[in-house]
Amino acid sequence: MATASIPTANTHAQAQHIVVLGAGVIGLTSAHVLQRRGYQVTIAARDLPEDADSPAFASPWAGANWCSFASHSNFEQQRYDQITFETWTELEKHLPTDTIALLPFEQNRVQDPAWFKHVTPHFRLEPLQEKGFLRATFKSHCINVPSYTKWLVSELLDPASSIVPTSPFLDDLESQVPSISCNGSPQLVPVSFQRVPELSSLAELSRRFPEASVIVNASGLGAAKLADVRDLAMYPIAGQVVVVHAPRFRTLPQCKMGALTNTPSASESVPFFSHTVNGNKREAGPKSDIEPTAEEKAFPEVPVSYVIPRAQSGFVILGGSYEEGSYDTQVNEQLSQTILQNAIQLCPDLLLRPPEEYRHSDGQPMMEDERREVEMQEIRAICADPSAWKRLEVVSSHVGLRPARKAGVRVEMDEVPIKSERSAPSSSNVKVVHAYGIGPAGYQASWGVAHQVAMLVKKSLAKSSLADSIAILSTIAST
Repeated sequence: MATASIPTANTHAQAQHIVVLGAGVIGLTSAHVLQRRGYQVTIAARDLPEDADSPAFASPWAGANWCSFASHSNFEQQRYDQITFETWTELEKHLPTDTIALLPFEQNRVQDPAWFKHVTPHFRLEPLQEKGFLRATFKSHCINVPSYTKWLVSELLDPASSIVPTSPFLDDLESQVPSISCNGSPQLVPVSFQRVPELSSLAELSRRFPEASVIVNASGLGAAKLADVRDLAMYPIAGQVVVVHAPRFRTLPQCKMGALTNTPSASESVPFFSHTVNGNKREAGPKSDIEPTAEEKAFPEVPVSYVIPRAQSGFVILGGSYEEGSYDTQVNEQLSQTILQNAIQLCPDLLLRPPEEYRHSDGQPMMEDERREVEMQEIRAICADPSAWKRLEVVSSHVGLRPARKAGVRVEMDEVPIKSERSAPSSSNVKVVHAYGIGPAGYQASWGVAHQVAMLVKKSLAKSSLADSIAILSTIAST
């Protein structure tokens, strides 16, 4: 999508203007929900959706599956994740199968109970040989990020032809933030996109958009640099992935995440993606400054790999790494090789042929049981071949910076002072709703966070209206 195709100005006399800072998945999804509430929305960002190759733009290269990291006690994160799961379930009914799909998912080294066992279909647990851990199998959503982003942007630019995703878990939020009809409603206007340079503060953004009633700060790692936010709890988590083409996964995709107990340990030069036993994630190895819990000491960490199909496109995201505090966006070729090796060990099916290619010598297709027998022979050969990973069809490798926050995701109201640029000293406050610090859970929490943002925008504006009414009454009373 070319920049020129995105509208850069938008006025609407009746709608209150909301400026969303940031065009990652949280910014785009928040803009979608706000637009459906009848607001005029502008997305202002340095990196726009067409800038997929920007090294500071993590969203385009996310695995973008749903596998909740929320701990048993983190009910806020659970709510965000559940709303997103249910929203994706609704969207899947309307979008092409290569955009979003509900696929078989397997995750090793989980603990019982998993809070989402009543959210995901066909959830089952079975013990592993490794003491204290279980394997979970269930069905979960996988997103094809390019197709999904294209759909989301098209919704923002043309709200009259939109799909309105819903979630049964939204009842408590919807009662506070009533929806409006969006099918052809004249109240809805296209979202405008404006590319802005790296900003020094939210005050600078407010001066660029003086008509804005509220700023939604979805700036990710930028929240640490904005002078009037200066959130020093923000830190990057560098993650490297390898995109491969696996034709079999177009018709028989599967999603796997698991620990590989017989792979090399993580080192400083090759950081691995790691799970702790409580479901959170952190970097393995001596560089981590997070003190392990008693449970973690009892269950030493091992590298974790993942295989995440991009819906039913035939492309697969292989990962990964989880390097806290690193701003390095250069691809590590040694790590790419390790990712490929681990992926084959975790999922040798990556090298199997599509089912329709299994035929007898006379060209007739094999029966399913015959095909499975041949496939099992091929899988045994793949697992016995240490160089099998070299047969994977590599498309590209990428590094993204996940915007994490030590105190967890920040979704809350705030105000920042805006000093006048005129000679007379004066200042006022601009209302802000922060929405950043989600770390590696951006996609799977996106709709839950976006609805929370909409609720807080409404509350912020209601608070402002009440203050204005009190001021008017005070003026009348004094005259």
